[in-house]
Amino acid sequence: EHRPLVRSAQHLPAAAGLLTGLRHATSGRQVLGAAYEGAVFTVLRALEALPGGVAADAPLRLTGGGARGRMWVETVRRLSGRPVVLPRGAELVALGAAALAAGASGAGDPVAVAAGWGFGEGRALDPLPRDERTWQRIETVLRGYAERLGG
Repeated sequence: EHRPLVRSAQHLPAAAGLLTGLRHATSGRQVLGAAYEGAVFTVLRALEALPGGVAADAPLRLTGGGARGRMWVETVRRLSGRPVVLPRGAELVALGAAALAAGASGAGDPVAVAAGWGFGEGRALDPLPRDERTWQRIETVLRGYAERLGG
């Protein structure tokens, strides 16, 4: 089974990655872009696999260090075809954990709790057309290497 790179080796000791097509002229920026594309692809595939699904036009809220980088944000926009929101708040991961704890203690749905706190608000970016060519390329490569990656 192919899994997104969302945990350390301690949590997924059999996890495997793939980097193909390197040439002498391949730049560091191109390697970083390929890594971003692979990570975004796997996260979007995981969203598609959620029970009940996620509405295709639902905005994605980007948090963490990557959300401050233009290349990451543009990769998410290009591969998702969705609107993207860059929340204004700081320490959003900690606030998300607090919302989960509040929900677990009976405060209600953690997403509603977080929305009530307003930390999902921020700069909204319109969707870009989904880059189907790149999406298909990644899908084809992963399918071809699935057995070697343990899937």
